[in-house]
Amino acid sequence: MIVSAVWASMSRVTRVAMASSERIFLLLDTPPEIVAKPGALRPASVHGRVEFEDVSFAYSPGDWVLRDIAFAVDPGRSVALVGATGAGKTSIISLLQRFYDVQQGRVLLDGVDVRDWDPSALRRATSATSVGRRCSRTFPREIRVTSSRSSTSLAR
Repeated sequence: MIVSAVWASMSRVTRVAMASSERIFLLLDTPPEIVAKPGALRPASVHGRVEFEDVSFAYSPGDWVLRDIAFAVDPGRSVALVGATGAGKTSIISLLQRFYDVQQGRVLLDGVDVRDWDPSALRRATSATSVGRRCSRTFPREIRVTSSRSSTSLAR
């Protein structure tokens, strides 16, 4: 009786694991939507100036998350992005790292539109760091653009 209960439990766990694995492999086999265009930039170094020029962005058409956002962060400076859930803080970080493309405006790193960068080079030049909620409720996530000379930080 105990053996059959253990076997049934293991069988259920195995089925769940197999279904989860299948979903993971489907995700891994999905081609990326953001790809490097021919001649994309792969700079050897980054100074770290970040600019958003009149950026508007929607995950789905007409459902704007960001509208006409404009700011600049010089190398070595920090900016806190603060707002309610759904205000667009993570979207700003995702646009900088080019996980999505803007519908209007431009996102620039060192004066170059991120769409002109090779996505892998851009993501190597930037990094996102999660901070546990017990450490900080105000700044739970930070993105850093680093170079040998300075570091620019955007915290949400």
